Amino acid sequence: PFGGKTVIFGGDFRQTLPIVLRAGRADIVDACIKRSYMWQTVQVLKLTINMRIRVGNADGLNLSALHALRYGRVGYTKYDIDIPLEHQCSGSPVNDLIDEVFADLQHHQGDLEYLVSRANLCPKSSR
Repeated sequence: PFGGKTVIFGGDFRQTLPIVLRAGRADIVDACIKRSYMWQTVQVLKLTINMRIRVGNADGLNLSALHALRYGRVGYTKYDIDIPLEHQCSGSPVNDLIDEVFADLQHHQGDLEYLVSRANLCPKSSR
């Protein structure tokens, strides 16, 4: 249904209903992706192992620390993470991303196949 492309959906579909103007509750639910004819071709993969808990000793977890992490109340840490130079952005991260995904775009303007073969996946937008 997506032209042979792999599409990644994220989130809780019970909490993400589409916006349908001037529609009732039944119409909105009926418009959701899980009611679409395409849903039967979707392969649903579920997270079965909590990777945050696997890091370190699960027996010695501090539950209040996990609670603070969940609600964004974790303070400053003094540890730095070194990112290899080849993975660092040189200037504007947004422009670097666009240049990487849509390399040589000026020579492919109007080339529909070129454009549909690329995608930026992002669960959130900070802008």
